[in-house]
Amino acid sequence: STNLKISYNDYLKSIKNRDNKIKTSSSFGALYASIYNSDKLDLNLVYKELDFIRKDRSLSKKKFAEVVVAMVQHMPYSFVVDKPCYMISDFTFRDMINSGTECEDGVKGGVYTPLELVRKMKGDCDSRTLFIFTVLKKFNYDVVILNSDLYAHSIIGLNIPSQGRYKYFKGNRYYTWETTNKGWDLGVLPPDCSDMNYWYVTLT
Repeated sequence: STNLKISYNDYLKSIKNRDNKIKTSSSFGALYASIYNSDKLDLNLVYKELDFIRKDRSLSKKKFAEVVVAMVQHMPYSFVVDKPCYMISDFTFRDMINSGTECEDGVKGGVYTPLELVRKMKGDCDSRTLFIFTVLKKFNYDVVILNSDLYAHSIIGLNIPSQGRYKYFKGNRYYTWETTNKGWDLGVLPPDCSDMNYWYVTLT
């Protein structure tokens, strides 16, 4: 276990950067890249804590990635949207809200920055994948964010020896990782979003 920390001023700066970049970003990938390039500089306290665990437990490259992803998988799922929650009419969304899933609206781009995720300890799919991407990049993993318009979902792709489902990109296999619930292993996807033809690389 560990206690992740960030600077409050860095947290405010992160939000301001995201809110400013949404005006000039032409795609989710461009927005993710802007957030990543800003936030990766301000997560040193997080990197330090995770690196201590990595060294203390002598974790292999794959095991350390599992620790990072499992940490995020254990965070409660919450909707993160830019328009008012009550205006979203999707039946699945409404059912989850009625069943107690939290929803935070008014978030530019509908995504938490990595520093926001650390502060709030909850979030939706791309808020999670952006945090994991940022952390694993720091530790020199070959990682990508995979998005699907059809499935309205975001997952991690990791180029590491494994088995299961993967996205082939620039000569490498990026094995899929579902991050929104506990227990999903590398290379495994829920059956209702498992057709890799509908996934594309959003950030490398």
